[in-house]
Amino acid sequence: MEVPSHVLVTFGIIIAVALIVGVAYNQLGGMTRLVQNKTIELVFFRVQSAVYDAVAEASRTQGNCSRRIFLTSEIQIRIEPSHQFGSGNLGPAIEIQGYSIERIFKLPTQPFGSVMIEYQPSFARGEIIVIDVRFRPREPELFEVYIHNP
Repeated sequence: MEVPSHVLVTFGIIIAVALIVGVAYNQLGGMTRLVQNKTIELVFFRVQSAVYDAVAEASRTQGNCSRRIFLTSEIQIRIEPSHQFGSGNLGPAIEIQGYSIERIFKLPTQPFGSVMIEYQPSFARGEIIVIDVRFRPREPELFEVYIHNP
């Protein structure tokens, strides 16, 4: 029994389209993962800049200060004051989870001048995250930082 040529051509076109769709879907998954990784990095930089801004204002005004950050509801942030990094170093870290990705970033303890930051263990999840900076009158160069939900 012979197969007509138009059936073979149609079958060949279906296979080619399926291969193209499969490759495109695979590339789309990689692009989605890249965007999710960049979103996690953006969250870290937004938190870090809000901390710097609040510490600078608290240092200038000699009082407590807070900042709000608006995120997607899928993001969770945890601050660990003494995290064991892979290199064996111990220091403050921020763990950001979202989109089935977990990333850990090192936090600075002396961002500028003689100002020192002491991070408190804290956790926040959701769309609005509050960063509080507490001024210590007895130690004017040391600021406590913690995060929470409003």
